[in-house]
Amino acid sequence: MNAPTRAVSALADVILRAQENGRRTPMGIAFAIDAARMVMSPETAADLDRLRRLEATASSDLTRELRVALTECLGDAKPATGALLVQLGGSVRNRLAHDRSTQREDWYCMNLAAFMGERMGPVLRRLLDAEIECARLRGRVAELEQVEAALRALLPTEPCPQEGTPVELAQERAWHAVWELVAEHLGVTLPYSPTTEAGKVTRGDAGGITQANAAPTVEVFRAEYEHEITPMESYTTRAVAREHCETEAREVEPRPCEVFELEWRPDPDDERTEELWVVGTTPGDEERTGYSVTAVAIATEYDREADR
Repeated sequence: MNAPTRAVSALADVILRAQENGRRTPMGIAFAIDAARMVMSPETAADLDRLRRLEATASSDLTRELRVALTECLGDAKPATGALLVQLGGSVRNRLAHDRSTQREDWYCMNLAAFMGERMGPVLRRLLDAEIECARLRGRVAELEQVEAALRALLPTEPCPQEGTPVELAQERAWHAVWELVAEHLGVTLPYSPTTEAGKVTRGDAGGITQANAAPTVEVFRAEYEHEITPMESYTTRAVAREHCETEAREVEPRPCEVFELEWRPDPDDERTEELWVVGTTPGDEERTGYSVTAVAIATEYDREADR
């Protein structure tokens, strides 16, 4: 077995942390992979193709050692501005167009050459910065290719099984649907016909993963306190749910309101939930209040098929 690449190790770490946080279903693991931005969007895939084309056509003999040596030579020179480059371009044009036959010593061209030479430091700095950025992009291309290879290795090669217990079949359908979505983003054609559109997992307008044939739902926002068994209340807007939590938190906070602020932060374990923190005026003076707001989708119609 080959040693795992950096991308494979990172992917395995994401899956492990998802399982440790209680996400053991295929859909939960898919959410974790997506949250870690390891599923490339069509835009990212297009950028990767563009970087590959640039890599194929661009070559540089300015090695890392030469870049280090050039950096030492340039000292604290700042990169040339666009205006300076245009000005230097004009000097090159004027020097090429100047009639040298009328003078024994071409002071005009020598002055132009001196002018350009004095400003070569910033030009070289800009060139060096561009070379460093190209090297960084080449490394990024390699990382993205490793991630893509790792994801391709996990894609299913056979269609979803048709036999098994209802729970097993549901898990298999979810697993296949998630990885078919990954295949679609990677532009990979699977060796079988993907899940039908009725059961296919799609990416909704809000950026989450939803079931295409799910019953119509409405989103409500549940205000909760972690030490209470039941939620405080559910609201149709996030702002009102936040206001409820903030009011409760201010009433129990012993400090005067001018020495602390309330701040909403995303829950690292649940992308639907945001937590309310109290932040003091001194560095490091912060803690969870225990209040949170969770977005919950509630069905607006009875789905008889879902109960079967």
